[in-house]
Amino acid sequence: MPGAWRACRRTSCRRCASASRSTPPTVNNAELVKTVRAAIAGQMGEGAFVTKPREGMGAEDFAYFVETDPKVPGAYFAVGGTPQAELDAAKNGGAPVPAHHSPLFKITPEPAIKSGIEAMTSAAMGLLAKS
Repeated sequence: MPGAWRACRRTSCRRCASASRSTPPTVNNAELVKTVRAAIAGQMGEGAFVTKPREGMGAEDFAYFVETDPKVPGAYFAVGGTPQAELDAAKNGGAPVPAHHSPLFKITPEPAIKSGIEAMTSAAMGLLAKS
């Protein structure tokens, strides 16, 4: 927002916007992530993971579950479901894959839901086995 503040000052604006903290960042617990990832990989294989830099904030409400007093360790992960053909087309110069909140967003529901259930069940079982 620094650019907005500079523009406001340059124009002698009398009604500048103010910034306030509204949502904390999601910060995963590194040790928990290792346990959850190992459990999911053990069930679904390393090929189940796609690691890429974050392009957005995502998980906007998850931080509230882990930013408590006392702190609760958390491990946020996303489950994909975009058809592979859509991903391939975007990678080869086609239309970008629409974001989750886009009216154009689409997934292949059954495999996405099954993968999500399998990942969450594997994670829970891995955590229960560790305790």
